[in-house]
Amino acid sequence: MKCCGGNCIDTAADPLHCGACDLACTPAPQVLLACEGGLCITSVCSPGYADCNAMLADGCEANLQTA
Repeated sequence: MKCCGGNCIDTAADPLHCGACDLACTPAPQVLLACEGGLCITSVCSPGYADCNAMLADGCEANLQTA
């Protein structure tokens, strides 16, 4: 826990303060924000999307809800 702007923050788990105060995870498109052990984790796709090309740079590019 660290004091960030007067608030106690778990910088090991908070995606807006991941590893340090005000160090936010920057996700790729359609990737849910996550922070684990103070490191940004960006491998979880938003519901309805998938990463079919295994390239996190373009995020979860496949919309599974299209016909």
